[in-house]
Amino acid sequence: EIDRENVAGEVNVIQPYLGFRPFKEQDEALFFGRERETKHLLYLLVAHPCVLLYAPSGAGKSSLVNAGLIPKLRKEGFEVLPPVRMRRLGLGTPQLSDISNPYVFSALLEWLDESSEPSDIVDVTLTDYLDRRPKVMSDDDSEMSRVLIFDQFEEFFAAYQERWMDRQDFFEQLCRDVDHVPNTRVLIVIREDYLAQLDPYVIHLPEYLQTRYRLERLDRHAALEAINGPVRKAGMNRVFGENNWDDLRFES
Repeated sequence: EIDRENVAGEVNVIQPYLGFRPFKEQDEALFFGRERETKHLLYLLVAHPCVLLYAPSGAGKSSLVNAGLIPKLRKEGFEVLPPVRMRRLGLGTPQLSDISNPYVFSALLEWLDESSEPSDIVDVTLTDYLDRRPKVMSDDDSEMSRVLIFDQFEEFFAAYQERWMDRQDFFEQLCRDVDHVPNTRVLIVIREDYLAQLDPYVIHLPEYLQTRYRLERLDRHAALEAINGPVRKAGMNRVFGENNWDDLRFES
């Protein structure tokens, strides 16, 4: 198991691999093989208000965002809100019929602080909520740029299908928020087989969502780095062979 109390520096590890679950932000120290993609995505978000990240299912989009991009955004002085997933309403949430826009509500629910209740945001717009949210200041007393991340956005098209007419309003609110606060950045992460379902709404987004980055699957070199990096970090004398995929050698 990983020593989760020491996620910022050296990591004490018996088993350095996480298994099939996506990497989380606290797993940054064990995330290898995506340095180039992380930098490219960071540069795009610095330069553009709205960026689309897409890839085949299982290519590692969420891991790249969580353990690669988000830590670098924080180091660059961005305020990163918790990534949003479009989930169905659960226990303790208002009835769907009482919610002005369920897609907006689902996003705000991810950002809700402990002092607020879900019933407080049933009629709140994205802009109103983000305006009320306390500003995060940098060391030089300037306001940090804010990044909104919508992960696994294919869920957007499966959630609240009975309220599909509210989808356009969600995108319009998102665009208004970016226009209202120029230092806001938006990242939408989606499986590439859902791109066609997103296309009717890009007209409502900044720059028509023309800034797009396709994440390829790991090539041989990157895959070897993803395998060997965590064991090096853990101080284990175990190296996967560079020249033979079937070669696993143990060094003394």
